[in-house]
Amino acid sequence: MSRADWHSAALVLLLHLLLAWALHTLMRRPTAPAAAEPTLQWITLPPLTAVPAAPAPAPRAATAPRAVIRPSAAAPQPPALAPREAALRLVEAPTAPEPVAPPASAASAPPTRLLDSAASRQALRQMGAQPLLSERAARAMDTEVTRTDAALANGVKAAQHGDCLKGEFSGAGWGLLSLPALAVAAARGQCAR
Repeated sequence: MSRADWHSAALVLLLHLLLAWALHTLMRRPTAPAAAEPTLQWITLPPLTAVPAAPAPAPRAATAPRAVIRPSAAAPQPPALAPREAALRLVEAPTAPEPVAPPASAASAPPTRLLDSAASRQALRQMGAQPLLSERAARAMDTEVTRTDAALANGVKAAQHGDCLKGEFSGAGWGLLSLPALAVAAARGQCAR
């Protein structure tokens, strides 16, 4: 082994010894007592017994006599019903009122149809004057397509011209002789902006 290998091995051994000493020192250091861990304790409860019944409420004290409202003699009183009849009247469903016959003048007139009114005729005329929803949507799509097509056409037109500063023009690559070709391409607008 070379001298450098011996130095590396000694350094590794020294680091291991230092680490072992640090761990040994930390393990011997007294630590604070750990807090008592919670434990489960068994608690015994007394056996269940029946709950005594609540004492009966005390009788009410005598209160002042209540005022009695008596109907006047002028008000008619409904006939007294037997308790069974009163219960049956409460249970009976209310009956629907009988339909009232229309007046004779309304019965002789012919019934009007819904679409024959003046307002419905006017609404139908207005709807007929406006273009259909599908036609309006087609027109909107056409204008959108036209805008998109115009933008695409402008992009293609700009792309067909080369960048003259990078030498992308006809007659490039001739050295100093390409200067007149560059001037001609710039004058014709064949250089990309």
